[in-house]
Amino acid sequence: MAFTDPRYLLFLGLVTVMLPLVPRGMMRLSVSGLVGIAFYLNLVPDYCYVLVAVSATAYVGGLVLSKLADGWPRTIAFVALVVAAVLPLLIFKYAATLYAVLPPASDIAARWSVMANLILPIGISFYTFLALGYLIDVYVDSARAEPNAVRFFACMWFFPHLTAGPIERVRHLAPQLENIGEFDYSRAVSGLRAILLGLFMKVVIADTLAPYVDAVYANPRQHGKIDLVLATF
Repeated sequence: MAFTDPRYLLFLGLVTVMLPLVPRGMMRLSVSGLVGIAFYLNLVPDYCYVLVAVSATAYVGGLVLSKLADGWPRTIAFVALVVAAVLPLLIFKYAATLYAVLPPASDIAARWSVMANLILPIGISFYTFLALGYLIDVYVDSARAEPNAVRFFACMWFFPHLTAGPIERVRHLAPQLENIGEFDYSRAVSGLRAILLGLFMKVVIADTLAPYVDAVYANPRQHGKIDLVLATF
């Protein structure tokens, strides 16, 4: 769902108004996480389990890495956790490609036939790389493992960036969620200014230039050097 979609704006407005009414602390963080899951369930009900699985892998993985001393066991655990976290993305993104290159008549291809019809879940790249960034931060000691499951899952399921990014870091987002629902006039004005500037750049500038750029890139051999340079610029 695009951030300019009226349904998204309505949902965002309702959450913005209702969240401050929830008691501050773990209760509000819990509601924030549940709102994120509800938002995702409404968009991709069939693949919500992937989001939950990746989030759980990152959470448990961070705790495991924090308990292990530096050495081969910790490195092996880190590699295994990274593979486990990124595996759903690889499966959904490349299942059809793997199916296409296998011999059609083989038993292997038959087993992959179901996977060939998989649809890439919305936002899987964003929350996968959020999980990977967290595991890497814990592994290289750039951040402490988050022991509080409510706070961690509230970060992973924070709906404004769940389906459209940007790819945030848990160590940056978690402290901010402590103040979620608290109104600050200066920060609200600053945020709205940034949103309006972004909307102007997207709707007025990018969407206006997109047809020209798309036309040039769709058939570059039919355009001259100046057109190619301008389209690239």
